[in-house]
Amino acid sequence: MAMRPGSEAGARPAGRPRLLPALAAGLALLLLACTGSSEEPAATATPGAAPGLTTATPPPATPTPSAEEAAEAAFEDWSRTVCAVTGAFTLEFLASGDDRNPAELKFEERKERAAAMFPVQYDAVRTAARALEVMDPPLRAAELHGLLLETYRDLDAALREQEAIIAEATTTQEIADSNLPVDELISLALRQASLLVDGGYCE
Repeated sequence: MAMRPGSEAGARPAGRPRLLPALAAGLALLLLACTGSSEEPAATATPGAAPGLTTATPPPATPTPSAEEAAEAAFEDWSRTVCAVTGAFTLEFLASGDDRNPAELKFEERKERAAAMFPVQYDAVRTAARALEVMDPPLRAAELHGLLLETYRDLDAALREQEAIIAEATTTQEIADSNLPVDELISLALRQASLLVDGGYCE
């Protein structure tokens, strides 16, 4: 005898397979609703608006920094940039040399060594100077900024003078003498970079 669709015996086998798709669909709708509510701002009714019209709640306004906070932020930006400039100069300039002892080299070897070093040294010092020239330092750092820039410019001029002396030199003593003013400026530039770190500018 055939079972009728509405009988108890026919309802149980058919109801279980239909229950799982229904639960899955309900769970999917819940997940979609949760995702939507977390990604979109809540809608609120606009006072005085026509029924059914809503607007999104605006995000809170970002507070305007005070003059003191803005000055401190500008100084921190300057410090980070200057420390990057002086650090890059130090690494590049020191990489211009080699492990050979100039005192043990022949005269022509010393001239060749110097000629190979100048392009790297020029690039290091001029890159640093150009970076400082385009910066607008905050008032509290203006004097220090000027001293750093002056050091790089003086070192550039001293290197150019030394290059001309070495090109015309006929003795190793002339080459040795030309190193004195350059070495002083190199030491100053490296010491200034170190003082920035030690002074807490480069944290």
